[in-house]
Amino acid sequence: MEKAVCSNGQFRNLTGSLNMIPENDISRIDGVLIQKAINQLGNGTTQSEFINWINNGCRLNIVSVNEFTVGDIFCHRAEAGDHRLWFNDDIQNWLIKPNLKKIITINSNLKKLLEYRLSQNMNDSSIQENTNDPGFMTEEEFFLIFYLLIFQSDLAKQVLGYSLQKGKWYIFHGMVNGKETTFYANWDDDGLSLDAYEFGINDWWSQGDVFLFLSTKARA
Repeated sequence: MEKAVCSNGQFRNLTGSLNMIPENDISRIDGVLIQKAINQLGNGTTQSEFINWINNGCRLNIVSVNEFTVGDIFCHRAEAGDHRLWFNDDIQNWLIKPNLKKIITINSNLKKLLEYRLSQNMNDSSIQENTNDPGFMTEEEFFLIFYLLIFQSDLAKQVLGYSLQKGKWYIFHGMVNGKETTFYANWDDDGLSLDAYEFGINDWWSQGDVFLFLSTKARA
């Protein structure tokens, strides 16, 4: 659907109409926060947040698209937008390229994402054993989880109960075309670097790495 263009007059009409808010409603607003909004007018923060609120349908909760196409989101060396993505050849050839036209439905029924921090250098099998064999995420779960973690971090906190932290290395186990696979991800100021390896091909992953897996328990 083509995006409608907002005219200057429409916007001025909206902001002007805000002057008509009843006094009793205005009295419910936190005066300290009003002053903070005024103070941030100079650096553009208040204006930017106001525009984001409008674009979110005048809602405080997060509104996301219902679905996305893999090829539109997972683009190697993507320069557009807020994030850059860097994929090694294996993850491109095994997972992304075969699924470029695959449509992933966004839902909030995923289980929580749990973490296990490696206390020592460990191989893939040891990681599974130390986390009570949580199994492997499906391809659909992989795409949805990484979409949320990268592009909808606030929604990821609500749905998965987790957010990636810059400077850390993350390990995921998944099934790719019926093949056990290990994903190794690093989130930093340059974006996300994501590699894929055959499960067990690396004798060890480093102490301090974070293994992420879906809880075996259903969401409450």
